[in-house]
Amino acid sequence: MAGRSYRERSPQQLVAFRVGRRWDTYWAEQLLPAWKAERDAGRVPRPPYGPLTAMLKDTAECGNLACDDRVDVHTDQPCAACATRAQDRLADRAAPQDHPGVPDEPPVLPAQRERVVVDHSAGLRPECDDCGRPFAAETAETLCVDCRPSSVPAPF
Repeated sequence: MAGRSYRERSPQQLVAFRVGRRWDTYWAEQLLPAWKAERDAGRVPRPPYGPLTAMLKDTAECGNLACDDRVDVHTDQPCAACATRAQDRLADRAAPQDHPGVPDEPPVLPAQRERVVVDHSAGLRPECDDCGRPFAAETAETLCVDCRPSSVPAPF
């Protein structure tokens, strides 16, 4: 079947090119101390189902179907496509960007602006004698709810 576009691997290739490399480079440092600590504490170590699926997962970074973790499975050499992609990323970072410069003064955010409240009915409604908050039109009160002394005694 010549039209396949996925990375077909035999079990031996999976062990050699994914599980073995990933175990040696990361998972051995993570799992072995934890397993030893559990064994020393008298517990049975947890089964490594999550790490095993992570070690078997295909993390395709380039279009080369022979690439596994940036290594060509046929030649056991670094993947040429991944090396080219890495050089391209470095060149992109080194190229001057056409972004505008950073302004000297930070912009004033809406939350930092002075809040202006316009009350078009000022003078038409009675206001609190203490804070100036307007009341409803038909009120005989002179203090708003927040400024009025509480009639409930303090609990202490």
